[in-house]
Amino acid sequence: MRSASCQRGGITGTLPESWGKLRKVRTINLAYTGISGTLPASWSVMEALEEITLLNTRITGTLPEAWSDMRNVRRINLQRCNLSGSLPESWARMPSLQRVDLHENHFCGCVPETWITSPRLLVGVDSRHHMANCSTAEACAQPARRVPVVSTLGSTTTAAPAMPLQMNTTALSSTTSPSQ
Repeated sequence: MRSASCQRGGITGTLPESWGKLRKVRTINLAYTGISGTLPASWSVMEALEEITLLNTRITGTLPEAWSDMRNVRRINLQRCNLSGSLPESWARMPSLQRVDLHENHFCGCVPETWITSPRLLVGVDSRHHMANCSTAEACAQPARRVPVVSTLGSTTTAAPAMPLQMNTTALSSTTSPSQ
């Protein structure tokens, strides 16, 4: 099996840990399904996996640190799930990762510096839920510098990543001085 795809289907249940044994699967697309539960750490050993799309599902929990071991994943789309916690700094170690879409979740803290400084990685986040209201926001009190950030509309703008980001569907702002 090379692909596990069932968009907009009536599928329910949790993501199987056992799929971690499927070493030849390249694509997992379960967008707009009733899939729930957490993201299995065991998927980190799926050697051929290139794309994960779980857009608009009932996935909960945090982003697994273990996924940083994925070598071939190019794109991860986890928009409109119910994910929370902070964004794992270690995900920047994924050598093939080019895009991470995390809009409309409940993340807190800041986009990790390792994500921001990666020349190949586009990150889509929407912090309107709780980004500046959790304890990890304190970890962002560093000198600000301007970097490209992908807004929810897909256009690129600049913001100060070292401060908590506040984004909505039309604008991006941060708590920086205008001289930066």
